[in-house]
Amino acid sequence: KRNNKFMTREFRRALFPVMVSVLGGTINALIDSAFVTRRLDSKALVAVTLNMPIFLILCTIGCLFGGGAFVAASNSIGKSEDEDAGKFYHSAVFFVVVISVILTLAGAFGSEYIARYLCDDATIIPMVQSYCRITLLGSFSYIIIYIPSYFLQLNGDSKSMTIMMGVLIVTDIIFDWLL
Repeated sequence: KRNNKFMTREFRRALFPVMVSVLGGTINALIDSAFVTRRLDSKALVAVTLNMPIFLILCTIGCLFGGGAFVAASNSIGKSEDEDAGKFYHSAVFFVVVISVILTLAGAFGSEYIARYLCDDATIIPMVQSYCRITLLGSFSYIIIYIPSYFLQLNGDSKSMTIMMGVLIVTDIIFDWLL
């Protein structure tokens, strides 16, 4: 039997941090688009937009590993097997590192082929390729962020998750402005 007071309190406590984390990617995409359009031109915006599926795939990989490890760790904690929960966390981090290395190599050596697949306009392909390379070279940071995010929720540490996502958004704005 569920305790409604407990569930309501936990829902309210987690609502804002989860909203910030979900909105973080959207805010970053909006800021990236605004900076690119203002500093470069509309063709550069097309290049950023054409690379959005790559970014979304990276986020999905992060969600799959973070969420999968989160569910497995939650089950372990529910069975009082806390040591196993830590193993799920570390396994998720290990697999994210391995996948990120593969994706980084794909960005370094395959970005031209990916760009040609995403775009058939010869005037835009070089920009699509550059943005593809940058996105895939940074794949580790896009993917890994989900693991601590899920596990901070598991520990009930909504405040740290909000701070982490806030730092991510502010850092993105600063790098966009500088670069």
